[in-house]
Amino acid sequence: MKSTTIVFTGPRQVDLTEIEVPEPGPGEFTIQTLVSLMSMGTELICYRGEFEPGTHWHSWVKYPFYPGYSCVGRVIEVGEQVTDFHEGDRVFCNVSHRQYANISGAAVKVPDEISDEEASW
Repeated sequence: MKSTTIVFTGPRQVDLTEIEVPEPGPGEFTIQTLVSLMSMGTELICYRGEFEPGTHWHSWVKYPFYPGYSCVGRVIEVGEQVTDFHEGDRVFCNVSHRQYANISGAAVKVPDEISDEEASW
């Protein structure tokens, strides 16, 4: 399956690209992103690439850089050995801005009474 993904290819350069998402392996499940939270301050700094050598930003942001870290998605496929998540579950997880992603463990089910937008926070 292909996933449309945002990538900063260099300072002040952004591309919308497709990456391959393999079938979920043992202990993994695949989500389709519903909402991806953007941090305008953090992501703008990463996009601009204007940081001093030796700073946290300089050591963290390496191009190509895949921005994003907070999303809500719906489980669309479950790999072997996954017992806590099922197709149709809504989950919060730490994933960059992308259409589909494989998740291994670090996710939380979102209760029905919480909206996708609220849960992304």
